[in-house]
Amino acid sequence: MPKGKARNGFTYIEVVISVLLLSVVLIPLFELLVRSNLHAVEAQKSTIALYLAQSKLEQYSNTPFCDINSVNKQTYPNNPGYDYAVAVKETAHVRGYQAKTITVIIYYLVGQVERQVSLTMEKTNRDVKADQQAD
Repeated sequence: MPKGKARNGFTYIEVVISVLLLSVVLIPLFELLVRSNLHAVEAQKSTIALYLAQSKLEQYSNTPFCDINSVNKQTYPNNPGYDYAVAVKETAHVRGYQAKTITVIIYYLVGQVERQVSLTMEKTNRDVKADQQAD
């Protein structure tokens, strides 16, 4: 290059170095964006599962005591991708009271991994005659 003449562009090595530096910065940022999106999807699915479990428990709180039974795993109605099961455990009679522990488990997939959310409540059935005899 003659002396006194100005350079009008970048050399090949300058372009390669700048691309490498840019890659070192952008690749971790891209990975961060992908991971944050996956966490957002997981949080959304978990929130929906929690809502479905609460909804199912509310159905059971309005169900007559004698009609509450366990349910094997099955697809949640109108919610593809979510399954549910209900476990009911009965306790012994104490002074005319009988209780059932109702646990609703919602199953859902995040990627290829099955996750679950469960909520539990107690429901009692009071025998009014036994309650009056105790008084």
